Amino acid sequence: MPPSPAAAGSAKAAEVATNTSGHPEADPATDTAPIYAMTATATTAPGLPDALDGQLLVTGPDTELSQAIRNSAGDRGAQVIVNADEAGDQLRWVIDTSGCETEDERARTAFFDFVATLRRLEPRLDGLQVISLSQLGGRFGRDGQDAPASAIAGAANGLFNCLRKEYPGLIARAVDFETNAPF
Repeated sequence: MPPSPAAAGSAKAAEVATNTSGHPEADPATDTAPIYAMTATATTAPGLPDALDGQLLVTGPDTELSQAIRNSAGDRGAQVIVNADEAGDQLRWVIDTSGCETEDERARTAFFDFVATLRRLEPRLDGLQVISLSQLGGRFGRDGQDAPASAIAGAANGLFNCLRKEYPGLIARAVDFETNAPF
């Protein structure tokens, strides 16, 4: 007579090796882990409203893209700033362009500068709209295609997932452009 399922489970548990932390090691042949797959949603970029009231902080490398954002927002009435120390009570938006940087070291430095900026703004993150721009192909690098931007560009997704839980009033979005986006 074969052993009962409970007895078989006990015997298997006794056979499982333990690692140095004392936790049983997974047996890849029989143990499975859930797989969570995020998918990007294709959409068109929303246009800016005709009138913007308040401050817009643009972080990241000084590029054609960041200059175009500053010009467009300024033309619509936003007070555009590039340093968090200039932020006043009217700060409404933060847009980071570090994810469009193609050189790894500069991208890493720019992203960590963005994180430091968010730390300085921490007392007022609730109520802000924060957008991180990247150029990983339009699917955050999940399509297996080479992208011109640094892989650290995808880090904003994880950061924003945490910040949304800690600051429910924060609106945080990561926007990924096609690799051939015209900027």
